[in-house]
Amino acid sequence: MEVLSSAVRARISILISGGTGSGKTTFLNILSQYIPRKRTSLTIEDAAELRLAQENIVRLRNRPPNIEGLGAIRQRQLLINCLRMRPDRIIIGEVRGEEAFDMLQAIEYWP
Repeated sequence: MEVLSSAVRARISILISGGTGSGKTTFLNILSQYIPRKRTSLTIEDAAELRLAQENIVRLRNRPPNIEGLGAIRQRQLLINCLRMRPDRIIIGEVRGEEAFDMLQAIEYWP
């Protein structure tokens, strides 16, 4: 736990993966306790599952299209926009689609 908490404090990118019900969200919620309180964290989620321990959290959620097929907000759009906001941390709940490429690019070039 010392290594992981040090990695969180040092702003090292961490990828958590696993099967359904394996405790990924619980693990992430525990790791979030080591993020400094005054830092701004931005989350992108399908459903609001994360219970982070910070005060400064901006929560973004994707939205499916309406009945006419309009108004959708895709996770990829949210990721691109949040990179422009320059938060201290970006936490993405799940990556399953086209946003994976953008996320990997962001990990490589994030300061």
